[in-house]
Amino acid sequence: PPRSTLFPYTTLFRSATHLALLDASTGAIVSGWTSPTFNGEVSSLAISKGHLLVGGFFTTVGTETHRGLASLNPTTGALTDYVDIDFTGHHNYGTQCDPSTATCANGPTGIRSITSNGSELVVIGNFIHVGSASRPQIAVITLGATAASLDTGWASEIYSAPCFAGDFD
Repeated sequence: PPRSTLFPYTTLFRSATHLALLDASTGAIVSGWTSPTFNGEVSSLAISKGHLLVGGFFTTVGTETHRGLASLNPTTGALTDYVDIDFTGHHNYGTQCDPSTATCANGPTGIRSITSNGSELVVIGNFIHVGSASRPQIAVITLGATAASLDTGWASEIYSAPCFAGDFD
């Protein structure tokens, strides 16, 4: 990933179960950085409002439930309570496509990509609910001063149709 302006001499490294903050010149893990374990893939990262936002195909971070999105302290790697929003429901398999009668796309449930403009976070992936709200495959999250929340004024049904079996869910 590109170097962050927050970390001009370091870079964040992502892996299937952990994150590490690496010194870009030596490759060593930066002293003091300790990330909790993710029980699934980390697929996308963004830094906003002093938080490292982590999106992916996971359901727990450390010992806490976080379905698809979590926030970490960007300096220490510690889990924070800034994000408490679950991304749930498989968009296709067994929901909008009956696997007993058709070949359905069957990717994991979670977040494929996140991007932030500083005040909002756009999230895409394989999910149908954000919290209890219907948000098939795309959602906008408001990045508040003390917490992130679903933008209840923005929704799209453009991606609600079932996916072809060979496509990304």
